[in-house]
Amino acid sequence: MKTNPWQIPRRTFLRGAGVLLGLPLLNVMGASGRAAKALATSPTGTPQAPVRMASLFFPNGVWKEKWFPKEPGADYKLPFSLEPLAKHRQQMLVFSGLDKKHSHQGDGHYAKTANYLTGLPVRKTPGKDISVGGMSIDQFCAQQIGRMTPLPSLELGVDPVVSGIDSNVGYTRLYGCSISWRSPSTPVAKEINPKLAYERLFLIMKARQSRDSRNQSTDDKQALLDLV
Repeated sequence: MKTNPWQIPRRTFLRGAGVLLGLPLLNVMGASGRAAKALATSPTGTPQAPVRMASLFFPNGVWKEKWFPKEPGADYKLPFSLEPLAKHRQQMLVFSGLDKKHSHQGDGHYAKTANYLTGLPVRKTPGKDISVGGMSIDQFCAQQIGRMTPLPSLELGVDPVVSGIDSNVGYTRLYGCSISWRSPSTPVAKEINPKLAYERLFLIMKARQSRDSRNQSTDDKQALLDLV
C-alpha cells in the first residue's frame, strides 16, 4: 500500500501529543502543493527549516535545584531534570532569573495560570469582564509563523474547562483552565480528547491535499492554454 511521506503511526502521534501545545504542524506533515513551494528561504535562496514553538505548562513548577544549571553561559552542566536532553545541549539555552511580577499576589493559582503566556495583570472578577491583559505570546507567534500549516496553532490539555466562581479568592475558575488567549478576554479552546485531536489534524490535511490537487489541475490546464 502506498503511503504519503508525512504519515506517522497513530500511536506515535498520540504519544507525542503532550508537547504540541501551541505548535504548528511539522512542515513535512502540513505543507503541500503551492504551500510547499513557498517555504521560507534564506537571503541566499537556501531553504530554511520551519520555525516551531511549543509552550508547555505543568502545575506546581519545577524543583529549581534540579532544573536550572548552576553555571552561567554556554558552558553549563545539565542538571538532573534536563539530562534526557543531553544530545541537544549544544542547541539549547536555559533561561533563569525571569520574573512575572503580576503573579505575586496571594490569590491562589488563577492569577498565576491565566497570564502564564501574557505576563500581564489578570483582572479579579467572578466572570463577566475577564481580562488577562493581552494576547498570549503563543498566539502572537502563531500569527507570524503559522501561515504555512493547516492549523496555525494546536492547543491540547488534560482537564475540561471548569465554570463557576472560587468563593475563597473571588476569581472565576475559567482563569485556571487556559494559558492560550486570542485576546485579553478570549481563551483559545483546548482539545482534551486525543481521538478528536487526531481527527482534526488529519482530516484538515486530507482536505488540504484535495484542494491542492484541484489547484494543480487548474494550473496544468492554464499552462496548456498558454502554450496554444
